[in-house]
Amino acid sequence: MQVEGMGRTTFVLDLYRDAAGEYTAYFSLPYRGVRYQKVEEISFDNDVIHIETGPSGLDFNGKLTGDDLKFKGEWNQYSGMLKLRIKE
Repeated sequence: MQVEGMGRTTFVLDLYRDAAGEYTAYFSLPYRGVRYQKVEEISFDNDVIHIETGPSGLDFNGKLTGDDLKFKGEWNQYSGMLKLRIKE
C-alpha cells in the first residue's frame, strides 16, 4: 500500500467470492502484528468497493481503476483519513 505523503506500508486483503456472489474478506497489517482479521462489512458493485473492519476502526472506500486490478480511494481510521492505492 502506498500512502500519499507518508511512504509505503503493507496492507494485505484476502477477498473471496462464493458461488452465490457473496464476498468474505480478511485483512492483515503485518507491521502492527495484525494477522487475518475478518472484515465485518464488504460490498463491491460497479467497480466500487467498501470495506469496514469493525472494532479496529478501519474502513476503505475505493474504485477499481485500469486493467491491472488497482483500487484507489480513501482509507479511514480513528486518527484520520489517508488517500491510498491498493494493487494486486
